[in-house]
Amino acid sequence: MGGLGARRATCAICPHACQLAEWQTGLCHGRVAVGGQVMDANYGRVTALATVR
Repeated sequence: MGGLGARRATCAICPHACQLAEWQTGLCHGRVAVGGQVMDANYGRVTALATVR
């Protein structure tokens, strides 16, 4: 096939429905396309810390 629309993954997490090319991040920067699938870009990483007084 080829062209701009080839091998794009559609993110269904939010209403933006980003069309992601390989290794492209979505509008939220929390999801990335890998191997034609949408994956968490921050899986296994600390994304927020809570402090306790």
